Amino acid sequence: MQNRLRIQSPLDKSRTNVRIASERNVPIVQFVQGRRHRGYVRSERIEEIAIEKCRQNWRDGITFNDLTSSGIAGSKEQAQRMLKYSCHKQKNLFTMSNRKPQLYYPNRLRGHILENIKKIQQYHKQIHIVTNATYKLISQS
Repeated sequence: MQNRLRIQSPLDKSRTNVRIASERNVPIVQFVQGRRHRGYVRSERIEEIAIEKCRQNWRDGITFNDLTSSGIAGSKEQAQRMLKYSCHKQKNLFTMSNRKPQLYYPNRLRGHILENIKKIQQYHKQIHIVTNATYKLISQS
């Protein structure tokens, strides 16, 4: 016969059921977790926020910070999912390039935004040509 010693740990005592010695009734509300109902946001509301922001400054697209600060999204992850869904599935928003944080622009103003970006790009090209030409003139003399 083998002699095995059983070492009792403090966890063994916590596994037994113990009756609570209380004569006071505990409300059931404390036992049940309260769940919030899902709140769906219309895609038009997200698009309205994007249009308002683009009208103030057309270079500013909407980011996840705008949705969290306005109270539409509860967390960063939820806001990013909402924006991605509006962009890829519903086609209400579009992106120009990969950025961090990603900027989303309203599809209704796509023509105006692209036109303004082309103007800025042409302006920067002209400045670059002028600065290169003046640099060459200075270096030749």
